[in-house]
Amino acid sequence: MRYKQNYEIRNLAKDKLQGKYPKAILIYIFFNIISVFATFVVASIGRATATGVYFTTKNDAAVNTIGIIFDVIKVAVLIFTNVCQVGLALYFLKVACGQAADTRDLFYGYSTEPKKSFALSALCVLVATVFTYPGLYLGQEFLATKDSSLLVPYIVATIIGLCFYVPLSLTFNFVFYMSLDFPNKSFKGIVALSFKVMKGNKWRLFKMQLSFLPLAILCVMSCGIGYLWLKPYMQMANCVFYLDMMNPDNM
Repeated sequence: MRYKQNYEIRNLAKDKLQGKYPKAILIYIFFNIISVFATFVVASIGRATATGVYFTTKNDAAVNTIGIIFDVIKVAVLIFTNVCQVGLALYFLKVACGQAADTRDLFYGYSTEPKKSFALSALCVLVATVFTYPGLYLGQEFLATKDSSLLVPYIVATIIGLCFYVPLSLTFNFVFYMSLDFPNKSFKGIVALSFKVMKGNKWRLFKMQLSFLPLAILCVMSCGIGYLWLKPYMQMANCVFYLDMMNPDNM
């Protein structure tokens, strides 16, 4: 097997995006507007409801219950909006393969095999939620209360969560691509294929993703504007990695 090196994947990704950045940036803007706006609306309603309940009842337990309910709603909204990942995968696969791509591809997962798309979206969102939520919750409580007794549990929960989340997120990184490449496979079939294909490739993928860290730091220094270019670049590199991994000569 002769897989491409990280620098080869990144260079090829840049070549594939040559002259096509405007549309690639536009589709990412659409995706972020959809996901961020939906989450913002739910969070705003949740905060307003919790505030109203507190002023009415002065009951902290009731406020916490409202918070948990809206956290569950936010997860459901994330599952719904994350179906757009199928469309993102389709768009970048088309660009990588020299086919005509359109921003309307973003909504492909809602119209074609939506049950499978929603199931894959739920898998990715729930894996992230289950393993990162405890650390995030304890972190928020620590910042809100300044209770030093929460610091150690917060650090421990975060580390344990990441130890499970990172390998699983790498394993399921290409499930949306696979659902497009193997339309006859069921949800279970895609998950099984992902475990099989990613065995031995997770470390390679992790190193490639980590190689974008310096650029991500520069984007932060640019007040986030650089992410408009970095996100499509990373997505295309992801796509090139997938195509290289699934190349019959490397199987």
